[in-house]
Amino acid sequence: MSGVKGKVSFQYIIVLGGSVIALGCGFIVSISATHIMDPLEFGFYKAFIVALQMFATLSHLGLHYTFGRQFALVSTNSEKKNLNSAGLIIFFIISLLVFIGVYSIATINDILFSNEFPEYILLASIFVFVLLFQYFSQQRLQGENKMMKYTLLTVIPQVLMAVFFIIMLLLENSIEAYLTIFVYIIFNSITLFFMFDYGMKIRIFDNIKIILSENKSYGLQLYIGSLLSVTAAQLLSLLIAGTSGLENYALYSLGLSFAAPMTFVASTLGTVQFKKNVDARMIEKKEIFITLSISLLANLFYFILLNYFVINLIGYEYVKAISYTNILLVYYTMMGLGDYFNKFVSAKGNGTRLRNAAIVSGLVLITSAAILIPLFNIEGLIGAQILGASVYLIGMIIAYKKTIN
Repeated sequence: MSGVKGKVSFQYIIVLGGSVIALGCGFIVSISATHIMDPLEFGFYKAFIVALQMFATLSHLGLHYTFGRQFALVSTNSEKKNLNSAGLIIFFIISLLVFIGVYSIATINDILFSNEFPEYILLASIFVFVLLFQYFSQQRLQGENKMMKYTLLTVIPQVLMAVFFIIMLLLENSIEAYLTIFVYIIFNSITLFFMFDYGMKIRIFDNIKIILSENKSYGLQLYIGSLLSVTAAQLLSLLIAGTSGLENYALYSLGLSFAAPMTFVASTLGTVQFKKNVDARMIEKKEIFITLSISLLANLFYFILLNYFVINLIGYEYVKAISYTNILLVYYTMMGLGDYFNKFVSAKGNGTRLRNAAIVSGLVLITSAAILIPLFNIEGLIGAQILGASVYLIGMIIAYKKTIN
């Protein structure tokens, strides 16, 4: 038992260490961007990232969750090779369909309305395969409990992006959104190297049928919930980009970038314990207490760091972003704690409970956003996000309680 706990602790340190490195790299990128990117260019780049994430979230159909759980259940390399091959084929087809669908909509829009279709949305549809393959790889490595590779998959693109921004900053070169997007795609394509370690098997149609069947009772349930929670947040974010202007959106998105690492604090332990939780009856109370304590202390430290140090490092045009960050810390902390309980319930295969909780939180987000955004614009969206996150956390705790009882 002590050996198992020691392994879990070591893996937690690896994943947490990776999260800290990613946090540092994200800081470097965000701070550097305020000096070498015009707010309009930075807003375009961040809108592209959100559109990319939205397309990936809309199109994965919960399949990567199902693949992750299946990898946790199988043991032989032959079975893993079959699953890996099925995943590659399925997500390639989905990527192609997304590209065709978005360009068809853009074409119809040009013919019927003659409105300019946002370029960042068109670009995102082209490169959605990168994020879909990345999500698949992350769930696969989590299911196999390969935390070192999982961490590398997360950290390497972040490190490379940080190095790129540092070089541009030292050279005092201003950069445009298109170059930044190109570099982002190249560095995140490293995901592909993690996808072929088992090789490929062509005759895997039986495995695809099994995955699709399993997905109906598990992954699809999580997906339905995400449509009203995660996807709604992404869609509302793009709505703000269109209504408030890319310059103002740049400040909001920078605030999101600074606050987002708070999600990792609680969710990291849930990631490490995913395979263990498949057989565990419940999460130990001591572990829950430690997770809550670390989250609160991390928030306090981070708040001080942002308001007394980081604010002096960013470009003067972006200072307002810190005021957004201070509020968004609450949002991301609650999302991280919700994810912590989510991963336990997910390991048990109770997708329906997760779906229901996600649907309720998504409805709260959409309803509150419909009321608050017209009144307060970006501040209204932030308020709606916090309300949605509160409901998400409560819903995940209820789902956890029902699972262990």
